Amino acid sequence: MRLALLAFFALASCSAEKEPAEPAPADVPLEMRADAPPPVPVWPDDTVPFRFRSEDGSWGGAVIGRLIYLDSPTSAGWYSSAVVTKEIPPGGTILRTGAITLTIEDGGCNIGPLRENHPDRVFVDWDGGRFAGCGGRMEGPEEIAGTHWSLMELGGVEAAGRPPAATLTFSADGRTGGTIACNDGGLDLSWTAEGGFSQDGGEFAQTAMECADPEGEAFARRFWMKMESAARWRRNGGDLVIKFADGETARLEFLR
Repeated sequence: MRLALLAFFALASCSAEKEPAEPAPADVPLEMRADAPPPVPVWPDDTVPFRFRSEDGSWGGAVIGRLIYLDSPTSAGWYSSAVVTKEIPPGGTILRTGAITLTIEDGGCNIGPLRENHPDRVFVDWDGGRFAGCGGRMEGPEEIAGTHWSLMELGGVEAAGRPPAATLTFSADGRTGGTIACNDGGLDLSWTAEGGFSQDGGEFAQTAMECADPEGEAFARRFWMKMESAARWRRNGGDLVIKFADGETARLEFLR
């Protein structure tokens, strides 16, 4: 299958004629540096993940284990970063990674439609900006529409690279979308409430960010190539299982 690349030059860090520059030390995520402090426990392992989102749902994320996952409000793709410091001021929690600061104000959500499932006020400092939303600890919703899932296994093999290697979105309009490493991408593929998929033609397409994660990109590309033969999907607790025409399966975990 040919991969149709949608080049978004405003997002590219270098021109096609130049070799990509080696990242300066300041550009390397803190948790990947040799002098990085070890990740810190955020909550006990059996705690329900904390999930957050903007009012319009255009960005959001989750705290799962020691990682903050972020569906970036400023660019394509999902990102993850390990928590290296945790503060507990009165009435809240502040989690910091090398790239993300997540401030949680207990019970402070002032966005009416979100308060039931996301009762806490959230501020995300990321990419030079501050973004406000709401969050709360929650399992996956009963409805599949509007959900985002992280690829965990493909054919019994654990996902490679920095998580999430790929994500899959079940849009409310019945379409699918997702990411491949730090890029947005997907197929012309629809999902049905009965657990099926229908191919609508067209090739896989993605944005053209430099992700510096070849293992993750290669694994994600394998997943999206398999999605051309996606046959069925089903929920299994907090997981999503996709079965392909050849009988192989993929397992994904709920993000938001």
